[in-house]
Amino acid sequence: MDTSNAINEYFRYVQNVLKRSDKFSMFLHLFRYPLDTVTVTEEIYKALEKVYQGQNPVYDYGFVSDELLEDWTEYREETEQDDFWRYEAWDAMKTQINSVMIVDVQTMQEGNRPNPYTYFLNLSEIIFCDTKEGEIQSIAFWNNREDKEIAFFDSEKYWLFRVNDSNDIQEVLSESEHELTYCPARFFWSTPKSNYQKEIKKSPISNYLGKLDWLLFYSISKKQLDTYGSYPIVSVFRTDCDYVNEKTNEECRGGFLQNSDGNYILLSDRTHGTAQVKECPVCAKTSLTGAGSKIIIDPPSPENDNADLRNPVSFHQIDRSILDYNVEELKRIEGEIISGTTGGSIESINNKAVNEKQVMSLFEGRKAILQDIQENLERARSWSDKTQCLLRYGSELFLNCYINMGTEYFLFSETQLLELYEFAKNKGFSHIILDYLQDQYFKTKYRNNKEELNRVNILLNLEPYRHLTTKEAQSLGVFDDKELILKANFSSLIQRFERENTLITDFGNGINFNEKINRIKNTLLSYIQLPTQQISMNNDENRNNGEGNEANSQSDETNEARV
Repeated sequence: MDTSNAINEYFRYVQNVLKRSDKFSMFLHLFRYPLDTVTVTEEIYKALEKVYQGQNPVYDYGFVSDELLEDWTEYREETEQDDFWRYEAWDAMKTQINSVMIVDVQTMQEGNRPNPYTYFLNLSEIIFCDTKEGEIQSIAFWNNREDKEIAFFDSEKYWLFRVNDSNDIQEVLSESEHELTYCPARFFWSTPKSNYQKEIKKSPISNYLGKLDWLLFYSISKKQLDTYGSYPIVSVFRTDCDYVNEKTNEECRGGFLQNSDGNYILLSDRTHGTAQVKECPVCAKTSLTGAGSKIIIDPPSPENDNADLRNPVSFHQIDRSILDYNVEELKRIEGEIISGTTGGSIESINNKAVNEKQVMSLFEGRKAILQDIQENLERARSWSDKTQCLLRYGSELFLNCYINMGTEYFLFSETQLLELYEFAKNKGFSHIILDYLQDQYFKTKYRNNKEELNRVNILLNLEPYRHLTTKEAQSLGVFDDKELILKANFSSLIQRFERENTLITDFGNGINFNEKINRIKNTLLSYIQLPTQQISMNNDENRNNGEGNEANSQSDETNEARV
């Protein structure tokens, strides 16, 4: 991909900001591929790629017979169309969002039916494109530049021409009709940049391209600042040099060599085609090594009234606060871009005074952005599959198609969700929020293991005081002894239940879930036998309206020891 125009435009922008040629020269030296913004955009697209992890996706195709549906299913697998939409479409979204989808048919048919296929056409290959309300009516593009082949598609036919060096049609290579009633070409992305520019599409990062340019400028500027942080500015007194080359009569004048006529000695630089002044070999040894700057100061002399202007040698360090500010500002800009393009990040709320509504808005924000991307991908694939089915089976055999990539997403990693759950728990959020976060954590952790997820769901419904430890429950004044004992010995009691009965996932499959949980829990509680002394103490406590805390404490220790 040719990036010269974009790079030159960016360099002009930087040059106007920096003004000074020496600063701009240093900026160019530090400008290297891959750009620093690549890591940021990769993090953005990694978060957005979760659109492919939608739960309960639906791919529904309607045919007049099951045999045709089976044929289409096999054809999809043979042509690896799922991989096409998972990888090629995603790459197109990142780098060629304005590209056009073309549905063509193989010239050499394999089997009893046509073999349609879809590919992405870069805008640079398009010669002519007629659109109406953002929909392509006809299109001409280079099918093969080397062989001078141009394709032309409209609502009736596929054409293939060969042209001469002047791009005049030389011969018709092929002509075939199709029964689509529309042009088999469509813009890949649906969301336009504006209603006035429907052919230009809006990328998920379009609104932040300016900030990405600034981030790149700031990142490279920070590197330049880091070089001065590592190599401080040095100021020294000017010293006279008496170097003379006896063979050539060249002598030092201000660090550079002059001949006997008083002219500087020029060296030809064949690499860059420029001339440079020959340095004095003695003065060159006193120059700085590595990055940094050296300032020459006139020493005390009669000309300046023998004023002691400064120390003979001084080091000028950059203040640490300036370096720290640049590090923090760089992180702030990165965080703003990532949060804005993905709908928010967990890092944006950690260690901050946020409420429950802000935590839940984090999920809603990410979901909203993924839904917009999902809608574009669903429209593109629905059009592609519909067009392929019409070309392969015809309108009399193919009825319709419906594609939905899922209604819920795995928005964060299990580590992030666990971190967010702990944050919400420490902040004292309601159990409704904690339930949601914990459910999301286990759904994400066991998304590829439905059996284990089912087991976790049963355990969560059985364990008392779900979001509290045993000590936390006691500290809150929970005095239901059996519930506390069940909480403290939950795993061992579950193991006993499964030894004596069956796995909790297999138990009670013929009854509803609520009845299943009640039966298992009653069995678990039946394993716990309270001592007679404890029952008497509980009765005394009830009669005395809450007195007898010491007896309760003793009974807790007895119960734990007994179980």
